Amino acid sequence: MKDDELLCVKCHKPVDVNREYYDIFEKMHWICFHFEYEHDGDPDKACNDPSCPWWQINTYKEALIKLGKDPKKIIETEINKQFSPLKK
Repeated sequence: MKDDELLCVKCHKPVDVNREYYDIFEKMHWICFHFEYEHDGDPDKACNDPSCPWWQINTYKEALIKLGKDPKKIIETEINKQFSPLKK
């Protein structure tokens, strides 16, 4: 561990993003803090907190569907681009 490295007490991985909030988030990543203290119910299901990543993902999915887009197709296209044999 480097001298300036901050480790999350929940997942034990380095905290890089939101380092300035390390103490506020109880020495955790924001996402670890959210699921530890703010998230109600099943961690794999959206809670009512607008900052919840699942809540936001569901909001984006609904907006895409309203625009006539298929969220599953969009993800499939991006996966194919990401793992294309031509990608270097």
